[in-house]
Amino acid sequence: MLRTVTIALKLDMEFVKLLNLSVGLGRLREKDELTPIDQLALTVLAEARGGLEEEVHATILPAWRPHIEVVSRLRQVEECNAS
Repeated sequence: MLRTVTIALKLDMEFVKLLNLSVGLGRLREKDELTPIDQLALTVLAEARGGLEEEVHATILPAWRPHIEVVSRLRQVEECNAS
């Protein structure tokens, strides 16, 4: 039996900024191979930054595509008032 898991993450923009600084879309996208952690971080960053579904999918290297599917339709953006 093949099992999959769908998760959702709620990230504030401060975390997205920090992820962007530590991952950097360009730096990782230049690599021919990524570790699972690098691929996950790159994919999460692209999704969190609001990339189109095709753009987010394009960040996934061919070797990882059978293992990762981004479910962009679940993305929600909420505006919150800072207290």
